[in-house]
Amino acid sequence: MLPGNEYVVKSAVGCGSQGIFFVHGNGRAQIPDGAIIQERCDGREYEITAEIFNTPELQRVFCRKRIATKSGVCTKAEPVNIPEIAQYIRRLTAHVSCPAAFCAQFLMHRGQWCMIDCNLRLGAGTALSTAAGFQLVRAFWANLCGTEVSQSWLTPDPAVKAVLRVYDEVVIR
Repeated sequence: MLPGNEYVVKSAVGCGSQGIFFVHGNGRAQIPDGAIIQERCDGREYEITAEIFNTPELQRVFCRKRIATKSGVCTKAEPVNIPEIAQYIRRLTAHVSCPAAFCAQFLMHRGQWCMIDCNLRLGAGTALSTAAGFQLVRAFWANLCGTEVSQSWLTPDPAVKAVLRVYDEVVIR
């Protein structure tokens, strides 16, 4: 670790961001054996989640800026167009076999977008993208069932400025 840099330390096996902590390169923190250590990105002001539909015939990437989270799940998002992330996903899927629907998270670091997480599954915030018009689950199921995937399902509504997830408390008696 380099002095002056900040690092993220997390268990090699875990769930989301549970149990992570930060250390400085010049500190003397106790780091557990087998932990994953990575440099903390400098562009922490916002995180991008990319929802990806990925088949040999059609690939679409929808990016949303995470504005608010609750328990690690995005609760408010803003659709954003970041061509560099779509290009990164195209390069990734050209070299690594990925499922028809998955998501990845990105942060800016030293002036470029860096993938900080890749989930080879639907994300917990996929419903936010769906509400914005990017119907990833619908396209995934149509593809799985061998029916045609309409490109309109993967074309977000340009009028959507933000999506807010609202929780409703339900009492069971």
